[in-house]
Amino acid sequence: MRVFRILTLSLLILAPVAQAATDTSAASCGTITVSTFQIGETLARFTANVEPEPGDVTFNWAVSTGEIVKGQGTSGIEVSAPKGSFITASVEVAGLAAGCPDIGSASRDIF
Repeated sequence: MRVFRILTLSLLILAPVAQAATDTSAASCGTITVSTFQIGETLARFTANVEPEPGDVTFNWAVSTGEIVKGQGTSGIEVSAPKGSFITASVEVAGLAAGCPDIGSASRDIF
C-alpha cells in the first residue's frame, strides 16, 4: 500500500503597510534652478530659485573664480571677477527635506 502525502501551501498576501517616512520623490522635493546674468563689466548675478517654495531655508554659495561681493546666505549673489573669466557658482540649500537634492549651479563667462 502506498501512502501519499499532501502538501498544502497557504499564501498570505499582505497589503502594503503605510510608512511614516519622508517622501523624497521628485514631486515632493521640488527643484533648484540657478539663473545668471552679467550686470557690469566685471560683475555677475546668480539667483537660486527653489520650487515649490520650501519655507525656512538658507543658501550657502561658492564660486570657482572671483569673489562674492554681495548676498552670501541669501537666494542671490553678486560676483566680481576679471573680464574674460569663466565663473561657476554653486549653491547648497539648507533646510530642505532629508534626502532631497540640495545643490544647484550655473556658469557664465564675464565678457
